[in-house]
Amino acid sequence: MKRSFLILMSGVFALSACSTLRGSRSGDGAGFQLREFQEERLGNGLQVLWIQDQTLPRVSYNLLIKSGAIDDQAGQQGLMSMTAALLDQGTAKRTAPQLAEDLAQIGADFSQATGYDAVNLGASGLSQYKSEVLDLFAEIVMTPGFNDKELERLRSVALAVIQKSKDQPSMVADQHLDQQVFGVHPYAFPTIGDAKSVKALKRDDVVRQYKTYF
Repeated sequence: MKRSFLILMSGVFALSACSTLRGSRSGDGAGFQLREFQEERLGNGLQVLWIQDQTLPRVSYNLLIKSGAIDDQAGQQGLMSMTAALLDQGTAKRTAPQLAEDLAQIGADFSQATGYDAVNLGASGLSQYKSEVLDLFAEIVMTPGFNDKELERLRSVALAVIQKSKDQPSMVADQHLDQQVFGVHPYAFPTIGDAKSVKALKRDDVVRQYKTYF
């Protein structure tokens, strides 16, 4: 894993990550007030920020990876998005249905979102199951299976989304504007990629992307 994780945990315990913040303090602005937080850097370089919020008996973990669609190579647009989407579609120990069932049994969920500059991964559930939620989250993030069948299924989903976007004038206009402004820069392409690049993605590409950036 080439880049450090930034992790956020909120709820009965809370943890947030921001590389520009230091120490334990609260915001002093007239409007928004930042909750007090504690910061720690682990031996592996992971920066951890803890924020406590006892409003609800829930716990959330967020992991920010400082790489995004901007790191997709030419002709492989959508690779980072596909890699993140495949994380919870089976691990080294569980199939996708088993993983979904185990999360549901404790009222937990996993989420992922790929932006141009970062990938945000999250898991949340009832605080009484905080250890189980963290264990499943760690399994998803650290031991994904990248099953060929799931790759093909998500490829079909991505291609359907791309095709549907062509019927939405606002999205077509936005894409053309991005291309005019950014040219061949990764910002010119949707994070999901285009039909040609998505069709060309292989499992080896996904594994290499994961090992390089996650």
